[in-house]
Amino acid sequence: MRPVGELVDELANGNVPKRRVGVVDLGSNSGRLVVYDQYLPNRLDIVEDARVPLRLASDLDDDGALDDEALERTIDALRAFHAVALGAGAERTIVVGTSAMRDATNSDDLRARVQQEIGVNIKIIDGLEEARYSFLGAIHGLPVWNGFVLDIGGGSLELTHFRDRLGVSSWMLPLGALRLTKQCLPSDPPSGKEIRRLKQLVARRLSEEGVPKAGKNELLVGTGGTIRNIAKINRKQRPSPIQRLHGYTVPFSRVKRIASSLASLDVERRAGVPGLNSDRADSIVGGVIAVQIVMETLGVEEILVSGEGLREGIAYSIVSWTASDPAIVKQASIAALASRFRAWDAGRAHQRVAAARQLIDTLAPELPEEFQSALSDAAFLLDIGRSVDYYNRLSHTAAVVLLADLDGFTHREIALLASVIREADKRQTDFGTYAPLLTDDDAPAIARAGAILALADEIERRLPDEAPIELQIDVEGEHVRLSAPAFSDYERGKLSDRFERAFGQVLIFS
Repeated sequence: MRPVGELVDELANGNVPKRRVGVVDLGSNSGRLVVYDQYLPNRLDIVEDARVPLRLASDLDDDGALDDEALERTIDALRAFHAVALGAGAERTIVVGTSAMRDATNSDDLRARVQQEIGVNIKIIDGLEEARYSFLGAIHGLPVWNGFVLDIGGGSLELTHFRDRLGVSSWMLPLGALRLTKQCLPSDPPSGKEIRRLKQLVARRLSEEGVPKAGKNELLVGTGGTIRNIAKINRKQRPSPIQRLHGYTVPFSRVKRIASSLASLDVERRAGVPGLNSDRADSIVGGVIAVQIVMETLGVEEILVSGEGLREGIAYSIVSWTASDPAIVKQASIAALASRFRAWDAGRAHQRVAAARQLIDTLAPELPEEFQSALSDAAFLLDIGRSVDYYNRLSHTAAVVLLADLDGFTHREIALLASVIREADKRQTDFGTYAPLLTDDDAPAIARAGAILALADEIERRLPDEAPIELQIDVEGEHVRLSAPAFSDYERGKLSDRFERAFGQVLIFS
């Protein structure tokens, strides 16, 4: 892999090939525009977005045509999306239609009007193509290798089986949230008989299609509005230290409980459920029950939520149909985050990382890899907080890390990264704040990583730009002798006290 510093320098200097592209998804439940800056080439940054409830799947008449109101609503939304994309400077805008557009008998009439009135072409994609885009977008920013990707829209359900981050097989079924609700749940709230019929329908169709059980070490990744709303509801009930939905996991037991709870409410009360978008109140029951049955069919205990999906897959496919290695995605995320902060300096960051690595190799080679990786990333990003406030730079850096869009990282890895930075800031980790991602069992390793980071930071501060890092470290039983740049007695005392608490050894400066 290329050094992260090279990527950051190219980003900061504007030397990375970049294109600004807009993607419009005309879904069965809603229409969405996202404008991205695409670079590295495996990184997307959101520039603008807009969303409009369309509900096309429920607006097909008896002849299968979109009614006049649905046509006008769609054209109005596309006109607004087009204006936002132009205002954002999109060089190209791709518009795709999915299940409802595939089903509508008058979709060609809509496409012709949109082309004539707005100058935009709508590409109607088939179900397997939709599954392929959703799969590429969903797994790109997650450290997953084998499993299934599930996308439940308003009209259809797409499921893709993948191994080594490559799609193996896909299924497209007419089991979307709006379609299932309209077909199986006429009562408000739905009756027990209606819910049983819906469950049987979904289970039967999955069985007929030959959807297999998930194998050992295979995960279920979920994308799309239905699954993200399930995650939002669960997070309101059980708060998480990481605010991003991307990478969040929802246990099967919670999906089942949310399905039961939502099904017991009428639409009006359901609309007030914390975390649920109110415009999904009348369709969410069909969607969440479908998720429950898919999980039962696969035999998985949790669903890993992807904040990316169809739209990101379309953008990524412009460059490649292959999902990047998670390590490369993680590297690109770190580079992109660092490049946004003017006070951050790549040269100083590399010196700090080099010092941290030498200290690890001599003093803590037994430190588990996840803590070593968090320490290196923390050393690299440490100075981004200077752009906010020098005196609280570490605290600001930790806060930014928790809020940033760090693709390729698990939620636990993000929590580890932030906690190591806070530990270096002389703030002992509050494991209640990070629960359940971190526990008291992580405390010794975090304390050691934080002590090393604080020491590496102090060493880097005393070195000229581009000076090589050549530390002399001698370990003699309970004593560690470090030959390093000049420290005052006061600073030596503080660092030594911290080191002894973390390592149980006396640090001596020479």
